[in-house]
Amino acid sequence: MASEDYSIEVASWASHRETLRSIRDRVFIEEQAVPSDIEIDGRDETATHFLLTRDSVVLGCGRLLEDGKITRLALLPEYRGDGLGTALLAYIVAHAKGRGLERVYLHAQDQATAFYQRAGFAVRGEGFEEAGIPHHAMSLSFATAGADRTVSAVGYPEPFATLAVELVATARRQLRIFSPRLDHDVFDREAMRDAIAALARNSRYCDIRILISDSKPIVKLGHRLLTLAQRLPSSVHIQKLSEHPDLPDDSFVVRDSDGTLYKPLDADREGFYEPHSRTSAKRFIEQFDELWQRSRPDPELRRLGL
Repeated sequence: MASEDYSIEVASWASHRETLRSIRDRVFIEEQAVPSDIEIDGRDETATHFLLTRDSVVLGCGRLLEDGKITRLALLPEYRGDGLGTALLAYIVAHAKGRGLERVYLHAQDQATAFYQRAGFAVRGEGFEEAGIPHHAMSLSFATAGADRTVSAVGYPEPFATLAVELVATARRQLRIFSPRLDHDVFDREAMRDAIAALARNSRYCDIRILISDSKPIVKLGHRLLTLAQRLPSSVHIQKLSEHPDLPDDSFVVRDSDGTLYKPLDADREGFYEPHSRTSAKRFIEQFDELWQRSRPDPELRRLGL
């Protein structure tokens, strides 16, 4: 699990050239023996760059070309295996979506294909060599990554959990989550945490609200989204609804003004997923906003972070 004390930012090649070069030189030229004339390809000045840091120490970087190609994704060896690479990739993908790109693609080293497949990328075509290293072309189409399909029968916790991540990953500005106990099986996942973190960092005007009615499971077991809310308090808000005459026990996620994922109270009934229905979303937004007005921050959750 990636530790929470990291940050990812869009970097300028003009301002961060030396820092970016130092990471890429160490990973690609020194560690992987990529020739410098291949690693330096003349596309840095027009690319969007990303820096992953912790306490002002640079851990990794990545690059997004104008056509949607993700390249130069690099994490220094001493920081691998902690989920930081997953967080960096999720941020770059979210940034690409926010720019309106229809897909992203990359050339993955064969040993890294499973890593990208876990993030939703699919292998395209036969393998090939690049800089003397076996590669496969991989791509992720946002139109077919799950965000456009309507599902009329959604089981819980799966595929509800997977669809929830897909919905969050396509959010532009607003996110509303209602879950009485913020179920760990669904919401306490790295992919969910990383998708919400990417939204918070990608849009300074984002509004992420999480409404619960029982904080005991979170206090007892901890929760990735609580830790994230403590790290990003201006973007991620968790409040508790103690009493309400119509307190529901359903769970739902609403993205912006047109995407809804819903699980009914009755365990024998399946939920639904409507990623492009303003009519459906409007009903849940009205319910959520009315409940939010009656909710308050929970002192127990604040003390937990001390």
